[in-house]
Amino acid sequence: SKPAWVGSERPVPKSGRSTELAFDFGAAATSAAALRLASGDESEERARTRLLMRLRKMHGLPHKIAQLMALGDVAEETAALPQEPSATPPLSLLRVREILREELGERVFFRLVGLESSATPASIGQVHRGLLNDGTRVAVKVQYPGVRDGIETDLGAVGWLARPFGNLRRDFSLDAYRAELREMLLAETDYTIEAENLRRFGQRVAQWDGVVVPQPLDGMCSARVLTMTWVEGDPVGVCRNWPRHERAYAAQQLLRFFLSCLLDWREIYADAHPGNFRFQRTNGDPVLGILDFGCLRTIDGGTGEALSRIIDAVARGGLDEYSDADFAEMYAAAGFDYDRIEPMKARLRALSALLFEPFAAAAPFDPAEWKLGERAAVILGDDRLSFRTAGPPALLAFIRAYYGLIQHLLALDAPVSWREVYAKVRRETAPVARVEIAPRVASSVSTHLRIRVEEHGRLKADLTMRGHLAGELQDLVPESVLETVARRGIDLEALSQRAAESGFTAQRLFDADEGPKTVRVWLE
Repeated sequence: SKPAWVGSERPVPKSGRSTELAFDFGAAATSAAALRLASGDESEERARTRLLMRLRKMHGLPHKIAQLMALGDVAEETAALPQEPSATPPLSLLRVREILREELGERVFFRLVGLESSATPASIGQVHRGLLNDGTRVAVKVQYPGVRDGIETDLGAVGWLARPFGNLRRDFSLDAYRAELREMLLAETDYTIEAENLRRFGQRVAQWDGVVVPQPLDGMCSARVLTMTWVEGDPVGVCRNWPRHERAYAAQQLLRFFLSCLLDWREIYADAHPGNFRFQRTNGDPVLGILDFGCLRTIDGGTGEALSRIIDAVARGGLDEYSDADFAEMYAAAGFDYDRIEPMKARLRALSALLFEPFAAAAPFDPAEWKLGERAAVILGDDRLSFRTAGPPALLAFIRAYYGLIQHLLALDAPVSWREVYAKVRRETAPVARVEIAPRVASSVSTHLRIRVEEHGRLKADLTMRGHLAGELQDLVPESVLETVARRGIDLEALSQRAAESGFTAQRLFDADEGPKTVRVWLE
């Protein structure tokens, strides 16, 4: 039968970024600036929502950043944000047909006999439901033209998004995060990589009950086109009316998948947003469909071992086996900056217990009662900003996956025993390595650098780090303070040199008062 192609002709540029990708960076940058200047919880939330809405209208890197920033309730497919029409119109079926011919050749039309005109948009492409000549229903993902070419340019715009990444200060470099985002997104633009990921994960869950991963079709995939088996299901919101035991079963499967990725396969599924999970019943049994395997990140041995050791200690009540110094070493092994994490080492035991609290609970754990963010702020106190900036970009995938898991469990509203699921996954994997932590060679610098900024009597910044970093004051002093320092005639380079020559011994480096703002920098 004749393919159901519909659509209207549009001119398509032969090189450069496609006009089909209407990135509106000007509007997004304006929204980001408004967020940076916002004061007060309500105005900041409004500005943040506006920025997210603008980013979600764009493809490629901006859409990916919106996914990283979105912290809404995944029970709502919209992530609690109002939707606006996309600034980029979907590809017409005529254009999709051209791309299929370019990528797969004429042979595709002997197999693909139907393609629905409606499409599901994604960050770098759109997905159509299709039908093969043997009756197989498939999903056909087609990449937007020009996406890969625009990534490098788009990464240059990440600088003005520092505030949305967590109230970050000038001493935090986005370069490493740019590199991490670049690697993640470039991998997603090659659908041959995703096809291999689908095959690998399909084999891993083949013997699991109630979990389905779409499989790619040979001869119908390329770098820009991915044809795979269609997975039925709806977003997590459909589970609201399911019986509690069915919701609990789905929750167990989500948790098992997350833990297997982390502890067994050491390969994190880093795209755990609502659009990538599908829930359905097959013959009365709940089935979890997991889609979109373009964003996977391998966990290196040191990071994986450190995270496994911390989780294991929490699960068996063994946190007291480690000293404060041990915790600083474990977090450093996980990729945290030791010089930033060491001053807060006395807080890491309590923080670890909180971060992985569900594993310690004997009964089913209800994440609605966790209050993770509030309690973490209390534990970290003045060190909360330093902790944020100490974390490595490589953990971005883990954080996304962990947060996505928590939000889906909240949406399912059926507490399960994390400890039982953890024990099951542990039985299927190698035991946690009980390697002694080698003591770090003691430094001759025993001091800590402190930077404290207050404005109108309110704390604006309170940073603590290893003392030798006083040799880099020019890079560490918050940008908002530099003008004040310059007007006061304070020579940061000379102060850094003086601190180094003294061996970074305890001393007051400088005070600067200007109107409502006070700045204190010292070694203690």
